[in-house]
Amino acid sequence: MSDATIAKIAVPLVGQRFSMHFGLSTAFAVFEVDRAQRKILSRVIVPLPRQHACGMAGWMMEHGVRTVVVGGLGRGALANLMSAGVEAFAGAPGAAPESLAQACLDGQLQPAVATCAGHDHSHKHTHEHDHDHGHEPAGSCHSHSHPKSE
Repeated sequence: MSDATIAKIAVPLVGQRFSMHFGLSTAFAVFEVDRAQRKILSRVIVPLPRQHACGMAGWMMEHGVRTVVVGGLGRGALANLMSAGVEAFAGAPGAAPESLAQACLDGQLQPAVATCAGHDHSHKHTHEHDHDHGHEPAGSCHSHSHPKSE
């Protein structure tokens, strides 16, 4: 088995389930796979740092992930993944993370498209404390999560 055939596929999670919204993910199931044999070799759950979804491309690069299966994500997040060389494929709601990774490995998934648009970056919501969401300038990213008010 050649190192060139070994790759990593990430599937965003909320709890242990596939997250249909990339920006609301709390962890990734990261699968090490053998592309030549189309076989999953291992799986590890990696919690995400509390950061904006647009920063996930860098996180994936640091963890050696070059492929991600997503539900919904915005134009900014998709553009950041693509510019970092991370391929994004569309996953089905309700599917188990392992089945999504295998479907991706088997070439059964379509390339992802931006599905979340029009999120308001003006932050007209209120919180009882000051904090910085770490957002880029308005309009630069359309997939994000907002921590719940404490």
